[in-house]
Amino acid sequence: MKSPSTGGLYIEEKLLNPSEIERLLLVILAKGSNGTIKTDPKQPLIRKIELSDVTSADKVLFNTYQSRQFVKDGVEYLNIFKNPKDRYTLNKFENRILKECFIFPSDIKTTFNSIGGLKKTKVIMNELITLPLLRPELFKTGILKETTTGILLFGPPGTGKTLTARAVASQCGANFLNIQMSNVQSKWVGENEKNVKAIFSLARKLSPCVLFIDEIDALLQTRKGEFTPHYMVNTLNEFMQEWDGLNSNNDGVIVIGATNRPFDLDEAVLRRLPRRIFVSLPDAEAREEILDILLKEEIVGHSKEERKEILAYVASKTNQWSGSDLKNLCIASVMNAIKQQIIEPNKKNEVVRVVEKQHFDMAFDSGDIVPSLNEKTGIIIQLQEWNAKYGTGAEAGGYSGHSSVFGF
Repeated sequence: MKSPSTGGLYIEEKLLNPSEIERLLLVILAKGSNGTIKTDPKQPLIRKIELSDVTSADKVLFNTYQSRQFVKDGVEYLNIFKNPKDRYTLNKFENRILKECFIFPSDIKTTFNSIGGLKKTKVIMNELITLPLLRPELFKTGILKETTTGILLFGPPGTGKTLTARAVASQCGANFLNIQMSNVQSKWVGENEKNVKAIFSLARKLSPCVLFIDEIDALLQTRKGEFTPHYMVNTLNEFMQEWDGLNSNNDGVIVIGATNRPFDLDEAVLRRLPRRIFVSLPDAEAREEILDILLKEEIVGHSKEERKEILAYVASKTNQWSGSDLKNLCIASVMNAIKQQIIEPNKKNEVVRVVEKQHFDMAFDSGDIVPSLNEKTGIIIQLQEWNAKYGTGAEAGGYSGHSSVFGF
């Protein structure tokens, strides 16, 4: 920013993020002693830096410097846009969605390798989303230009639906917008529709972009005739119009919805989500893989063989446990190991903690760690029935024939 008294540049005292540091270095390079300022009076001061003199700076950053935007509010979002100028043409609705819903790709640490189980789901998500976003030029002609822009992940809570969506964005380096009902609903008449329009227009500017709608059933639930509030109908209609725009323009935006109540979704929404993947509770093999990932930084047992035996034992005792249930079990077991290490005199001075089979047994016996769901729970039965009728399944569901393998 420019100082009103000296006309020079100053930066307020603050912690700089990587983008701001890059811009600061760019200014230093441009103002260096190598003669980067032209003397042509016809050129504005802002144009008196030659790109050739800033060989180590990115062209995008140089253009940013030219427009004097490198110290403005929200500069950390600049590098995420296809066209950097889009950052400063956002309306107030797009700005709010950006600040509330955007997750930096560098902040998404989840990959497919960090998700246990869901082997078929990973393959399907890779074919339907990762490949088109990584190599869009290969999907712009012929029949593949009509690839799906909507996928529904449905299943019990805690089975990895949100993690899967994040992993997709991480795998292909796409931007990620995490949309929830609170980001759309407003008490002011007409603002719901403006928020929806802002979500999709922002996603296009951020492409390639994964637009993740968590608990999509709460936002786009089925219409119930004259009993449906008008604002819900208007919001749903706006969603459908914007969604159709993605299908026709091939904008590099993929919509992923997640829900544990797919039967509450409107039929128009389901039609735009041709690929419906049932993310069920993990089987024994998947549970063992999940446990291994959760405890990858822990010492389990006193050898590799003992570690494998303990994990197999725990997996066999956790039938119908979700991934989140297993995480709670692991936390409790590690805490048991720490408590024992503190209490027992012969282990007080040990620095390294070792999680043993007895620590898992203590967690089981405490009664505090129990599965949140089981196969007899009503929601599980409903999900299985819905999957058999409408799903195109991946885990424990099979392909029902309602949609092609690729979900067109």
